[in-house]
Amino acid sequence: MHIKRGRCSRDDKRQYLQFFNISSFSCRIVFAFLFSFCLLSTANSKPVSVKVDVTGVGGALKENVLAYLTLYQQKDNVRLKESTVKRLHDKAADDIASALAPFGYYNSKVDPVLTKDEQGFHAKYVIEKGPPVLVDLVNVSVEGSGKDNRGIKKVIAQWALSTGKILDQAVYELSLIHI
Repeated sequence: MHIKRGRCSRDDKRQYLQFFNISSFSCRIVFAFLFSFCLLSTANSKPVSVKVDVTGVGGALKENVLAYLTLYQQKDNVRLKESTVKRLHDKAADDIASALAPFGYYNSKVDPVLTKDEQGFHAKYVIEKGPPVLVDLVNVSVEGSGKDNRGIKKVIAQWALSTGKILDQAVYELSLIHI
């Protein structure tokens, strides 16, 4: 192809288009092959069944763990794949640690076990909460013009966090709201 001043001759364009022109028939064959491949790959994949067991915690702690545990949230998803189950199981210890932290348990340990049988996957998480973080010192003070306000003094007197209690993030934030 010979180009003069940025323009191609008509013959050059025709040769270029003929070289890169794929017939419509061959395009249809390629499309049909790709379409059937996609259908076959999705037809063979069936929904993955997942059972999740959490032990070592109860009550509000267990509810929060299940709320944070992504695998538990996705267990009934019909589009869940085996690779996704494994990936979510790998991050379960982090999910559980994040769920326990607001309750004062920052040193938890999790023993995650994922097994597969003919019914599907079984994920088991044995949790050791570890020692809770205890409040060592509480010092609430008000400076400025509000320090003599009766309402503020009352709220400080009823401050929910006290020395020796477990550091509960929800209680702490609720106490801040009342101020």
